[in-house]
Amino acid sequence: MNERQFKEFELTHRMDIINLNGKYVGNRSYYNHSINLYTVYGFFVEVWYANFENRITKVQVANRQLVEIMYNKVDID
Repeated sequence: MNERQFKEFELTHRMDIINLNGKYVGNRSYYNHSINLYTVYGFFVEVWYANFENRITKVQVANRQLVEIMYNKVDID
């Protein structure tokens, strides 16, 4: 599976893929969201969790350059 194929799935199916095949890498916070970073099939995926709503709002492919900046303690090699 590549990034384009992953993006075509609905949010719930993306989460199924991450739960089955993803590896947790790190996390960060942005306003009222907790954002977990995973690797799956050779690319990075962010899962956005709205703390006050108690639900996942986004599951998106993360840009590698963003990962290098926002997750400074993560070894991406």
